[in-house]
Amino acid sequence: MIGMFQGKGDPQSLIQNVAAQNPQMQGVLKMINESGKSPKDLFMEKAKEAGINPNDIIGQLK
Repeated sequence: MIGMFQGKGDPQSLIQNVAAQNPQMQGVLKMINESGKSPKDLFMEKAKEAGINPNDIIGQLK
């Protein structure tokens, strides 16, 4: 799954494609659309709200 995310230029298009294939991701897409924020900004915000350093997660995915 991580390979699907690597080298992709447009996060919004990627999330839409994944949501079309995975019903669980449809909730994520809805949250992004309703917030009016970029996927990155929303991720950073939600991670911080949960008390998680978003850069730690990003580092683990690399």
